[in-house]
Amino acid sequence: MEMRDRTYAEPPAQGSRLEPGANSSLERRYSYIIQQLSSGGVVRPTYEDFTKWTMKLVGNHNLSSTHVRVMIALWEETNRRQRQKAPDGLVPIYEPVLAEKAGVSPCTVSRSIHLLARSNIIHKRIEWDGERKHLFLALSQQAIERPEMLTLKEARNHGGLRCKHCGGEMIPTQWTCTSCGAVTKKGKK
Repeated sequence: MEMRDRTYAEPPAQGSRLEPGANSSLERRYSYIIQQLSSGGVVRPTYEDFTKWTMKLVGNHNLSSTHVRVMIALWEETNRRQRQKAPDGLVPIYEPVLAEKAGVSPCTVSRSIHLLARSNIIHKRIEWDGERKHLFLALSQQAIERPEMLTLKEARNHGGLRCKHCGGEMIPTQWTCTSCGAVTKKGKK
């Protein structure tokens, strides 16, 4: 039985090929990861990197908890399957496995993937081989670099009135949008 080398890629020493202003160890590590991803290199993130990324993602209140869970499961799966990576950087993903890791149903994973792909948070490609669908996914550069800044392009609508201007939720007693402040109907309840 062969033992695989489990050493993790280390960031370069300070002062070598780093972006200006990268002074903390986290910034050095992220700049190294971005550099490796852009050059097509294989990056094996450490547990510390995964934990920091996850904490930033969980702190993002623009995404639902389901989207966060699906993205965390996708991070784990894409890093586990790096050897199967396609030339375009996408990794083959089996939706039921992703659903099991995220703790949601396959239909929920499918909806989340569709919405995250439309918002350019993940990259998605579907291939058909006659009778079966093959799904290829990867997190976008933005999702890896700045998970706390991710937003959905479409407002999640859980009912209620929506602003015609920005899609934000309306306060029914005032008819004022909570996002942009637009007033649509004055004096009506």
